[in-house]
Amino acid sequence: MDDRSGAGVPYPQFEDYFDIYVTRIDSDGHIAHGWPLTGLPICTSPGRQMWPKITADGTGGAFIIWEPSGGQGTDIHAQHVLADGTLAPGWPVDGKRMFSGFAGNVYDLAADGMGGLFVAALSRSDFHTDAVFAQHVNGHGDFDTNWSARGYNVDMTPLVDCDEPAITTAEPGSAIITWTRGNGSFVAGFAQKLTIGGVVATQLALTSSDAAPDHVSLAWTASGDRVGSATVERRAPSGTWIALATVEPDGEGRLSYTDRAITPGACYDYRLSWLAGNVTVHSQESTILVPLPYRFALAGARPNPATRRDLSVAFTLAEAGPATLELYDVNGRRVAEHAVGALGLGEHSLRMGDTLGLSAGIYWLRLTQGAKQATARVAVVE
Repeated sequence: MDDRSGAGVPYPQFEDYFDIYVTRIDSDGHIAHGWPLTGLPICTSPGRQMWPKITADGTGGAFIIWEPSGGQGTDIHAQHVLADGTLAPGWPVDGKRMFSGFAGNVYDLAADGMGGLFVAALSRSDFHTDAVFAQHVNGHGDFDTNWSARGYNVDMTPLVDCDEPAITTAEPGSAIITWTRGNGSFVAGFAQKLTIGGVVATQLALTSSDAAPDHVSLAWTASGDRVGSATVERRAPSGTWIALATVEPDGEGRLSYTDRAITPGACYDYRLSWLAGNVTVHSQESTILVPLPYRFALAGARPNPATRRDLSVAFTLAEAGPATLELYDVNGRRVAEHAVGALGLGEHSLRMGDTLGLSAGIYWLRLTQGAKQATARVAVVE
């Protein structure tokens, strides 16, 4: 951070004219060959550029970031300098803007191990509190497809301020970002892994769901052991969130819940909430459509006529409980019987013909469950 451009201006003691310069020193303590004796200018935009940070790019060059507050606006910029003291192809003079929104004066950088750069910074959130953002550019200064010009929102928790973002290189193509979150009465620390493709593994993610007219079953998987007990919450469209139950992770970090207080045909949003320090955080919302009740029905053979090998029967059970599927010939003799109640409610298909040794002809199917019965005619061909 160099104020040489302020030499000779009126009242320099009251005005900032800092610019950013960089130099390279060989292992013997001399300025590297080809580098200017007074440093390579990185940003000399009108006004002031301050508080630079630097990291090696892995190939003899370096990335530099700083906070400009002059002609470039109050935002974080970066520059890529090669080992020979020239700017890397694709990088503009005076640097590249890292975040399209306002970014504060707390920031950090880390090479991605593949020629590119990760940047972490505070930025004003949509809730007018300090949020943590990250950005990634490749060695030519291009934003990756999955990273917008504003950057990736790592933490924008409402009503609390984030602070102290720091970032370090992990394996090639990834980095670990850390930060704090607090509201004046507490402070909690957080960490998140980033990759060139975005963020890695949310703390809780819905991994399976099953919906039937009488229940909705959901399972979330936690990343590591960072989440203990959590509250299952549900809301109807345009409704308010209500707490349903508290669930605990099993030995594999899986949290499961079955909701039976539902209305067939309704649509619900589900999420988990849990405490991170003294802050309540939420998983991503998942929308589940509850199917309408099944109707007891016997669709019959599929196809019909069917060959003796291909005879499959389609049917629907409207409730759980014992049920029987029978096959009769035209003389009323039962030639096959299957208990199908264990299949549970819903639509089913049962293959029947390949082991019966049926002759070609006409048969009747009968489905029975409790007091309900349904019949269907079947034609079997050679």
